[in-house]
Amino acid sequence: MEKIIDKQGYAAQELILKELAFHLRELLRTSDILGRLHDDKFVIILPQTTLENAQVVAGRILKLLPMKKVLVEGQKISLKLKLGMAMLDFENDFSIGNLVYKAYKAFTSIK
Repeated sequence: MEKIIDKQGYAAQELILKELAFHLRELLRTSDILGRLHDDKFVIILPQTTLENAQVVAGRILKLLPMKKVLVEGQKISLKLKLGMAMLDFENDFSIGNLVYKAYKAFTSIK
């Protein structure tokens, strides 16, 4: 995202992030929760979903999202992202913050 900011500015970044959010919503169920944490970091909560089903959702997002293009100053930009996943452990996760932190750690471990 830094390259886009450097080339096209913050307005282009916001346009891309809005398009990203729109396309993510298309790929999620109505019961799923999509939120923007900060900058270009989003969180998706998949209620009543097994790890296996969450992996299917993640795979679908990673496969279909790059097919979406955003037009910025006459240039088509592919949407790309990295995903970090975490499961709620009712015995050890006392807050949504703990869960988001675990997902963020998984995200930052991706090369």
